[in-house]
Amino acid sequence: MAFIVILILITVQLTCLGLLWISCFPGMSVDASWILIIVPYVFLTQYGYIPMVVTLVLLGWAIGSRKRQRNQSSHPLPQPTRRRSVKKWFVIMTGSVVVCTCVLLGLNLPQKIAFSLSRSAFEAFIADSAQVKQVCGQNVRQQFGLYRVEDCDRDPRGGIYFLTGWHGFMFTAAYGFVYQPNPEGSQRFGQDSYTYQVVIDQWYWFRASQDW
Repeated sequence: MAFIVILILITVQLTCLGLLWISCFPGMSVDASWILIIVPYVFLTQYGYIPMVVTLVLLGWAIGSRKRQRNQSSHPLPQPTRRRSVKKWFVIMTGSVVVCTCVLLGLNLPQKIAFSLSRSAFEAFIADSAQVKQVCGQNVRQQFGLYRVEDCDRDPRGGIYFLTGWHGFMFTAAYGFVYQPNPEGSQRFGQDSYTYQVVIDQWYWFRASQDW
């Protein structure tokens, strides 16, 4: 049973690391959230008996632990075993990882760090006005540091938009980065409702979702 608990804790830690990684890329967290909803739903509907068995096993383990604690209180035993110490260490570490993940995601630090590493590639592109005029307004499909840019647009109202992908389940939205955006957005990506959030200096990430 201790092995199952440790395995669950390791899974939680790896999930947190995965969330930190995908948060570096605009829109990928939306896809991940849908996966976290759909996969458990399919799993429960197709293999509903497995979670029930796991729940019963964990419940039995919890009841057994309480009984053992009561017996230990009436009959003191030696210091906790190494196995219990390892499990306690995993619990503390997992809690710390979860808290740190929530803080980092709330501050959007993973994306800010990732974009800072790729910023020079974006700024080298926009520094060449001839290249911007030639390339923007068509499919790019070019690597800018850590990011794969699929499309580029220089809107006449202001802003150079770099589309990194379309994300969502039933209704997809355009995501990417933009330099000095205008409030209305990019005409190339449709008359949608644009959402901006600052990444660093005059760089923002954007979402162009359909305005129903």
